[in-house]
Amino acid sequence: MNASSKISGTLPAGRGRPAVPEEELIDKIHNAAFLLLQEKDFDTLSVDEISRTAGVAKKTFYRFYSNRNALLESIILAWSSTFTLYTLPTPQHAAEVAPILEQFFVDLAARALSDRAIALFKFLQSDSANKTHFLTLYRESGIDNAGKLLDSWLIAQRSRGFIIASWPDNGAKHLQALIIAPTLRDIALGLLPVVPELDIRPRVIEVLTLMTPLLGLPR
Repeated sequence: MNASSKISGTLPAGRGRPAVPEEELIDKIHNAAFLLLQEKDFDTLSVDEISRTAGVAKKTFYRFYSNRNALLESIILAWSSTFTLYTLPTPQHAAEVAPILEQFFVDLAARALSDRAIALFKFLQSDSANKTHFLTLYRESGIDNAGKLLDSWLIAQRSRGFIIASWPDNGAKHLQALIIAPTLRDIALGLLPVVPELDIRPRVIEVLTLMTPLLGLPR
């Protein structure tokens, strides 16, 4: 790859053909993996099949990924990572805590309950090679990271007197368990549509209203 193609983020074009942006090629490979994961066991897929479904050359696949496991790691980060999640702002008054929490969980659901995140969740329930490694990456980059972000924010609000002093340091898991976990289960079972077809906001509001006394929020 020459210097200009690295700067522009494109692959060198063949003679007479325009260069294809690297992001577009990666999207093609991810889209192919998404389709195939809904139909087959990942361990049975070959790089040839993934490349063929993506409409890219096999050498293009290897330009980005050393093997299928590297592809799956990239997919887990792309489809479930919460490291780019909505940043919780600092409230000026206790009355702003609930609306901020509401938006946090709406944005978290958009990541954790999307069609691709659900496909990945279903795949991770299968008995695949390196399952433990993939599950660890899924949890650490996804719901565990979201919990750490939320816990840190809640502790800060507790120190400011905006939530009750008895709220635990790791209380985010309780909110996640009430909002995300049962919805994830029902979507995976086909009882509910994925987000955004499913409007998660009423569920979020219901849980936050239930938790208002425990959080010590103003009614």
